[in-house]
Amino acid sequence: MLLNRDRAQAVMERHNLDALVAVRPENVLYLSDYGSTISYNFSRWGMSAAVLPSDTQRPPTLVVREMQLFDAQHTWMPELRVQKSHSYYVPDNAHLSPSELRREELAARYGVGGVPNFQRLIGQALVELGLASGRIGCDDSRVMLELMENELREAEFVEATNIFREIRVVKTEPEIKRMRESARVNQTALESASNLAREGVAMGEVIRHYRMLMNAYGGYGSHITGGGEEHPWMHHDDWGYRLKAGDHLLLDPAGSYQFYWADQARCVAIEPVSAKFEEIYGLLIDCHHAVVPLIQPGASSHEIEHRSREFLEGTPAGPGLLPLVHSIGLEQYDQPQVLGEFFTENLIFEPGMIVNYETLYPELGWGGMLVIEDTFLVKEEGGPERLGTLPVAAMLR
Repeated sequence: MLLNRDRAQAVMERHNLDALVAVRPENVLYLSDYGSTISYNFSRWGMSAAVLPSDTQRPPTLVVREMQLFDAQHTWMPELRVQKSHSYYVPDNAHLSPSELRREELAARYGVGGVPNFQRLIGQALVELGLASGRIGCDDSRVMLELMENELREAEFVEATNIFREIRVVKTEPEIKRMRESARVNQTALESASNLAREGVAMGEVIRHYRMLMNAYGGYGSHITGGGEEHPWMHHDDWGYRLKAGDHLLLDPAGSYQFYWADQARCVAIEPVSAKFEEIYGLLIDCHHAVVPLIQPGASSHEIEHRSREFLEGTPAGPGLLPLVHSIGLEQYDQPQVLGEFFTENLIFEPGMIVNYETLYPELGWGGMLVIEDTFLVKEEGGPERLGTLPVAAMLR
């Protein structure tokens, strides 16, 4: 089970919630263990939902459409509600496999017809759980509004996006296992793509290679650095930019595997390597060696960022340094965040958190961005554990 149920109970109690309702696919997966590429890629909203009551006497309930019943067999949740929609034709003499038989049993037992839409089925499930007048946290405002106008007029709703993140920020052992695998797959794709980064190669070739490999491994490659006009700048949309001698570029690929994100970064320098590159990148390496051991329980993201700036103050890397710490998991930035802001929340480290630490150095006029980024598991003692195995040194081509 991915869910840290004890932590979920404590967070719900702190927010005075009677239940959590997940509609976003990452939260449905987290609460119920049900996740599919249909939910993530085909329709990220409204394909499934999971209800976790705070009262342990009320059964957690997964709500899905009939087309999802094969995947929904794997949930740990004891109750299921199925919106009748796409039924399969079953001839009288059909010989069904065990999974097909189970699917038909679930459809017959839990199938509900005649509901106007999927959201109203969620409402019915909440009413059946005795939560019609409860205080409910939900991660989709549209679902909240519809339920407030219909089945749950007496309920109090709370927007719960950051409440889910507050729960998820400390990982369970099954999550940590998935994230080790995700880091391994992402690193393999990064190292392979970096081998293409040579003089004369278009940035589009590097990006497509990374995405192709992530897909081949059964993952998803989201993004990596793009081409530029005079320099290979991050996220520039000119994939036709061809690398030149003396260029340096950031390779910062982020992608997911088994729905969990990985995010690592290194620099590639196309020889000849400048003295300035060697000096500043060397300072970033020194900063990492000094600061990474400070990622301990009780420390904070703001403290790590402050100590990074303090370490490089007065050096050539100091004026342009941009240190960044973020949690990672079912989202690339997997921590409570103020809407419209970017990492203003101070993250206090706890054992079981998985965080990324990166030192960025962007300088206009010089070209490109330097960075070292790795993922770390915060441990009770003994210092943080790095999930990847990439050498910290820059890659030279």
